[in-house]
Amino acid sequence: MMAVLFALAFGSGCAFRKKKPDLLGNPDVLVEDVKWVIAREHPPAKTRLRLEKVKDDAFAERLLFALRQAGYAVDEGGGGKDGLPVSWVLDEMKNENLMRVSVELGSSVYSRTYQIGERNEQRQYSPIGQWSRLQK
Repeated sequence: MMAVLFALAFGSGCAFRKKKPDLLGNPDVLVEDVKWVIAREHPPAKTRLRLEKVKDDAFAERLLFALRQAGYAVDEGGGGKDGLPVSWVLDEMKNENLMRVSVELGSSVYSRTYQIGERNEQRQYSPIGQWSRLQK
């Protein structure tokens, strides 16, 4: 009985959580850079991408649109075996006003750091340095 009360008290909080607000602002610079790094190694119209761990946010939405517009076949399910596996992580270092974008593309991981600024009350991203590549 006590376990049931505990589960109801603490488990019900999950049903009432609000969707996390999109704090990226305008991720167009990030999207264009990620699209460029993918196209550099894997040309559009010849490459099928299999997205893994896709989040529902402005970055994912714009990246999927940009990749399709560029000519990529994109599988959002991630469950199939066809296509080049692609995933990404956006890491924000708040105290430093930095954002690191890491893109796992097949057996390679690409990373780049961006300075976060603000213009007209919207976040802006400026790249710091070049893309780095780690071969797994």
